[in-house]
Amino acid sequence: MKEINIDYVGLESTFSKETNIITTALKKLYKVNITSSNPDYIFYGDGTREHLDYDCIKICICQENRIPNFRQCDYGISCLEYNHPRYLRIPFYVHFYYNNGQGFECFVKSEDEAERVLAEKNKFCSFVYSNANPKRTQRRIDFFHKLSKYKKVDSGGQAFNNIGYRVEDKIGFLRPYKFNICFENRTYPGYVTEKPVHCFESRCMPIHWGSPDIYKDFNTRSFVNTHDFDSDDEVIDYIIELDKNDDLYLEKLKEPYFYGNKPSHWFDENAIIPFLRKVFESPRPKRNPLFCRDLFFNAEHILEPYLGGHLKTQSAFK
Repeated sequence: MKEINIDYVGLESTFSKETNIITTALKKLYKVNITSSNPDYIFYGDGTREHLDYDCIKICICQENRIPNFRQCDYGISCLEYNHPRYLRIPFYVHFYYNNGQGFECFVKSEDEAERVLAEKNKFCSFVYSNANPKRTQRRIDFFHKLSKYKKVDSGGQAFNNIGYRVEDKIGFLRPYKFNICFENRTYPGYVTEKPVHCFESRCMPIHWGSPDIYKDFNTRSFVNTHDFDSDDEVIDYIIELDKNDDLYLEKLKEPYFYGNKPSHWFDENAIIPFLRKVFESPRPKRNPLFCRDLFFNAEHILEPYLGGHLKTQSAFK
């Protein structure tokens, strides 16, 4: 079995070098040595300059809604839908659950659980966020206030906290609620974080805004997908109908989160093996010093708060 020397640098402290989906897949192909001493390959986070100290094959892992800088890396991984021969999409939520060592059976619904889950729902809607910067989160803020006109929305984060304490166990906090306002920081194809899967684990129905292509990841009949509506008012009217009609709410509860009630191929490390074979069995590719698409794409993200933030995308439902 071929032996490879790899390392991970510049990633969040919660990122496990041993249990992430990449290492798990690589161990099916090679004898993997994770070493900081002259690795032949490094996987690095896009928010660091630490990788500049290495002269080896580099695979960039974008930790937010960005695309890799192919002027500096040989291969790239991100959650976004992006077409490039040396790029792989791995949704953010997959990293999150692998890194926390959690199994995916918690997303699989049993045939008889819907009635029990509904009987445990004694609260309306939750909201757990710390970022209340209107330049970045105006869509989320506006929706929180609009829905609060119907019933109180319990906020357990720093933003608009109205329960008197900060939530520490998010999964436990969500369990008694029918709904959770589950809005990403922005809308972009493929940009899906851990937020909806937190709701899935706790059986709290997400009201999701983010990737317009979220149907590629999850069964959207199992939650409220704002991209299925033309306005916030339509979304809220539907939420009110679900809140008042137990039969309608129960119908959605019975829908599996994943098609076929089985976690999708994104959770299967075998799905990324072809990409890893390309990385570890191909000659080192020539980097493109003139590659500029990442500059324009990521500059827009950086400048977005100064250009109006969510104001640009607040009507982008479909």
